[in-house]
Amino acid sequence: MSCEKTNNLVPTTAVNKWGIIGSTSAANGATVMYRTKFIDGTRYTWSVTGGTVKNGQGSYRAEITFTQAGAATVSVEATGKNRGSLSVTVN
Repeated sequence: MSCEKTNNLVPTTAVNKWGIIGSTSAANGATVMYRTKFIDGTRYTWSVTGGTVKNGQGSYRAEITFTQAGAATVSVEATGKNRGSLSVTVN
């Protein structure tokens, strides 16, 4: 799996057991794309501690902007069916 370096993003990508794909490390102020498995007809609810969902609420992919240094968590829920989270270190 490859990962591009953009917006001060450290190219460290992880796939957790539920399938959130994205970086586990980011710079404070960086906007990072996260995604999960696409399920037709499903609405996705994204949330993040230590940041905001910039774009993609309702979609299987979302742009997250990190606004605080330290530990952050990116989470997604697929219409009450599945839920997952990914830990991110913000520098």
